[in-house]
Amino acid sequence: NSLGVRQELARDIEALRNTPTVDRQAVVFRLQNLVGRIDDLDLLSSQRENYMNRRSEQSEPISIESDADGMLDSGLEFLGSVFVWRKWEDTPDAMLVPGQEAVIKQSFRLMLEQAQLAVLGRDNGLYQRYIDNGIEWLRRYTLLESASGQSVLAELTDLRSLDVNPSLPGLSASLSALEQLAATVR
Repeated sequence: NSLGVRQELARDIEALRNTPTVDRQAVVFRLQNLVGRIDDLDLLSSQRENYMNRRSEQSEPISIESDADGMLDSGLEFLGSVFVWRKWEDTPDAMLVPGQEAVIKQSFRLMLEQAQLAVLGRDNGLYQRYIDNGIEWLRRYTLLESASGQSVLAELTDLRSLDVNPSLPGLSASLSALEQLAATVR
């Protein structure tokens, strides 16, 4: 009878060894590292500001002539130099108001901090939801073509694959075998 107990214990020990382990502290530190990199992200408003700065550097003053035909031509030329007409294939996901950048970055920071709390609380569903929200936020508000955007997205995608609370195997078979052995010994 003790041989059966040993076999059940060996099976349960093997099942425990095969259970994936998660270093929750490392996950929290990785998320904290992402929080520190938020200020390096290029948001859509940064792209607009860069465009406006380049545009103002490239613009040239236009001399206005006194005749009517020349004035119309110079007016059209001026409008052509000021406005860039493009057809968008897709509407942009986010049009940022100037000054909104700090609020958006703070929102992302809070998402990552909530994901940290979910890791510490071993709530995998909540953790996955905050990571998904972070990925969606990145795709909506950042320039994913930038190096910082790509690296943060890759890190979040990698963190998304983790289960912060893997299910543990049941030990009921070895426990019942031990109880039976204890009952026969008494």
